[in-house]
Amino acid sequence: MAAFVVFYSTPIDEAKLAEYSAKALATVADHGGSPVILGPLHPLHDGTPYQRGAIFSFPDRAAAIDWHESEAYRSLAELRGEAMQCSIHIVG
Repeated sequence: MAAFVVFYSTPIDEAKLAEYSAKALATVADHGGSPVILGPLHPLHDGTPYQRGAIFSFPDRAAAIDWHESEAYRSLAELRGEAMQCSIHIVG
């Protein structure tokens, strides 16, 4: 069954966000994932502390976890923290 990684984020540094995004997207693809949608959030109920959202599809939960725990993605943690405030979840 497919699994989805859901990001909620607020940019801190647009230049670092662009660098992080390019590098992170490559790691997603390396684990069989693909972007579903990326864009601004439009809160419908109770608001959100974040400005943007992104959803990535993976073949299954194991692939999503393998991606998140991979050395390639984990090596981007510092850059991610400099680029944005975020919350990341796996659904499925």
